[in-house]
Amino acid sequence: MLRMNHRIIRQFFLFAAVAETGSISRAAERMHIFQPVLTTQIRDLEDQLGYALFERLPRGMKLSPRGQALLPKVKDLIAHAELLGKEACVLAEENRTILSVGAIHDAMLHWCPWIRRRLLELRPDISLVIKEISSAEMEPMLLEQEIDLAIGFCDRTSDPAVGRFTLVTERPVLIVPLGHPLAGEDPVAWEDLEGEQFVFIHRDRTPQYFDALIGECRAHGLAPAVIQCAGSPYEQIANVACGQGIGLLPETFRSHLPKSVVAKTVEGSAPCWTLSLVWSEKTENPARDDVVGILRQMDLPACAQRI
Repeated sequence: MLRMNHRIIRQFFLFAAVAETGSISRAAERMHIFQPVLTTQIRDLEDQLGYALFERLPRGMKLSPRGQALLPKVKDLIAHAELLGKEACVLAEENRTILSVGAIHDAMLHWCPWIRRRLLELRPDISLVIKEISSAEMEPMLLEQEIDLAIGFCDRTSDPAVGRFTLVTERPVLIVPLGHPLAGEDPVAWEDLEGEQFVFIHRDRTPQYFDALIGECRAHGLAPAVIQCAGSPYEQIANVACGQGIGLLPETFRSHLPKSVVAKTVEGSAPCWTLSLVWSEKTENPARDDVVGILRQMDLPACAQRI
């Protein structure tokens, strides 16, 4: 039976490095250890687990099927360790309260820095430790008390114990690759999108976001031909840039698109996405409630224009 100890935790970190680099030498360089030591550590981990994590190739290493299944769990462990490290550093400061925040990537770029600055002015005793999550993960993580607050696309909650309020509502803009026939049009009519192939963000990542976009398309008589689903807005943008289809994104993405992608207004589009601050009321948390109260008192539409 596998016994958990400090050695196996480090071996999991080493396993992830080899998996990500595909090479013992590159992983050893990344982890600042000698190659023979790393090789021994990986073999020791395999012995403890009772199965091979890699297939040894003439050049490099390839994950075995069991190694592929284990890697996401190890990445979760590493993410939790990094978060713990941040929280431990904050704890070194006296008289500070830590709030753990889960946020989608877009919120981490725009809203989280703004909220952090407001708190620094109004409540410098509260520190935020922020990690990226998907909108679909918000409610489960809040209810399991893995995080104190969440920011993501959510216009309703499924559990009455989960509270929310709207930060901003956004309308879709069209993104097309440079040189696309619609790149010279602005605004673009919904009927102009008929017959186009689309890249959407996968529904599993953010169900309400996906459903709201489909609803907005159908309201304008468009049944989008979705040929590819991306795991994030940035993967969606990358696929559009490569000519794999066109996409629809929230307006805030206009400001950080690459030059290979053009954003266009869609005539008659309505706000269909609700970015919300979400929390669980199952537990008492005065600091969390103070942050919610501070944001409730802000002129959020005006703030959204400046973010």
